[in-house]
Amino acid sequence: MPNTLTKYNGKWEHNHAKHVLNRLGFGADFTTLDNSVKNGFEKTIDNLLAGNDAYDAPLNDYSNVGEKDSSGVGFGESWVSSAYDGDLTYRRKISFRNWMLMRMVEEPSAREKMFLFWHNHFATELNIYNDARYGFLYYEVLRKNAFGNFKTMLKEITLTPAMLIYLNTVDNKVGAPDENYARELQELFTIGKEYENRYTEEDVQQAAKVLTGYVVIRNAQSWDLKYTFVPNRHDTSDKTFTTFYGNKVITGKSGSGGEQELDELIEMILAKDQVSEHICRNLYRYFVHSDIGEGVENGIIKPLAKTLRDNNYELKPVYESLFKSEHFLDPKFHGSMIKSPVEYVVGTLKAFEAKGPDSIKEKYAVFNQVFNRASRMQQQVGDTPNVSGWAAYYQEPSFYKIWINSATLAERTAFIQQLLAYNGFANNSQRLKIDHVAFASKIKNVSSPDDFLGYLFELIYTVKPNDTTKASILKDILSDGKDDKSVWTDQWDKMINNPTNQTYYLTVERKLKKLFNHLAQLPEYHLC
Repeated sequence: MPNTLTKYNGKWEHNHAKHVLNRLGFGADFTTLDNSVKNGFEKTIDNLLAGNDAYDAPLNDYSNVGEKDSSGVGFGESWVSSAYDGDLTYRRKISFRNWMLMRMVEEPSAREKMFLFWHNHFATELNIYNDARYGFLYYEVLRKNAFGNFKTMLKEITLTPAMLIYLNTVDNKVGAPDENYARELQELFTIGKEYENRYTEEDVQQAAKVLTGYVVIRNAQSWDLKYTFVPNRHDTSDKTFTTFYGNKVITGKSGSGGEQELDELIEMILAKDQVSEHICRNLYRYFVHSDIGEGVENGIIKPLAKTLRDNNYELKPVYESLFKSEHFLDPKFHGSMIKSPVEYVVGTLKAFEAKGPDSIKEKYAVFNQVFNRASRMQQQVGDTPNVSGWAAYYQEPSFYKIWINSATLAERTAFIQQLLAYNGFANNSQRLKIDHVAFASKIKNVSSPDDFLGYLFELIYTVKPNDTTKASILKDILSDGKDDKSVWTDQWDKMINNPTNQTYYLTVERKLKKLFNHLAQLPEYHLC
């Protein structure tokens, strides 16, 4: 298909829906996939971009049931607006990380995937700013603005305590400047590094002066006190920028008026076309493909960037233009990425309809095991490796291939085996696990091995294994090594017709564990 943003008007089948649900979310279960096919292309995209504004905050899962933590937060209550307590830092960070992963599994819209994208863009590390309350506020800023306005998000993220601490703005004061955030604001978050004609060191220094005066009072008990502007720490001199910014002068202001300089700085930066183009390139690499040649640059990136500017940096018109285009649905992009660890883990839990404990303590505990698995696959939500984000989205020429190496592949295998071949993740005898038989029972014509396997392929693969692989699975797993497809049919029918016979049930369950484990370890399963 040509490199244009012409609206898609082609057929809409399982493979198209699967592609969209993979890219804008974390895959889907049977019901969601089938409903997306029935709803049609445009309604599916609209539903994904509608988002979900309501969600529960992370909870105190670390105290004993019926008890309060040292800050007065009871078990099962949220700690996000509580007083700072250094003794609770470690446990609250774990609670927050587990909760973020739960949100990704439970959220049906694209909002959590968008959070992950913007988390990678406005990268921070929880282990550096070291306060889960600030992590939650950072999450809220990104999630709330992900379908909103980039300009608003940029200002709010600049002033969120997580970012103020992470990139040292809290240390930036008149007479002792810290240029860290001023540099990354331009190099990574807005202008980018793609152009030879760009901001200079002088622009970084002047921006750093604008950003003086902001501090965080970590022991603040009021959640409304997110940051504090201290006028006597602010540089009140005039800030003169270079020709790149048209020799713009931001007049120094004293007192509380010093805060107004940030608005002028953001307006000045966003007036540059490079910002919208940089944002749209990042969006494209994350959701479409890493390869941005001249055709994509001129036919996709620049028109998207113009849409962003023309809509005063509202993001949703850009999303709609890209995700409803022929280009986005082009079959050449189906399975053209390697799943990130989070996509791999969350997608597996969703596709195979894993069910977890209802009790708070056990639910958080089993998700902590899953979170640790994803971390060992080299993606720890809440802690990007550095301010540039995860290398898979910027490191040429490897990009997504970075996710797979001997160590991470072994971790992926271990996760799949634990969830699909064994009995899931347990805490105090409660489990996050797959009900293999109940899952298979939802498939039409499940007793027909060809139909059963065919529908499984539709559900879990974007690029399907070839006919030779399918024939091997039919024979070696479903038919117990025999050239007789009736083996599976007989075993399934016996179980259904004799619901109290444990032998028949276990025969089918063991076979399904072997089958699902095998399917999720084929190379095609890693593709998104």
